[in-house]
Amino acid sequence: MRHRCRVPKLGKPADQRKALLRALTTELIRHGRITTTKVRAKAVRSEAEK
Repeated sequence: MRHRCRVPKLGKPADQRKALLRALTTELIRHGRITTTKVRAKAVRSEAEK
């Protein structure tokens, strides 16, 4: 069960997931918008707001 599990796994190992979120956040800040899936966008939202 994934009750109260707040980290989206995105189907990747931890190091790849961290690199993906870092790259998407960087592109979002640099260009103002990104083209991605809804799940990834929701995961990036929490990173970008920090």
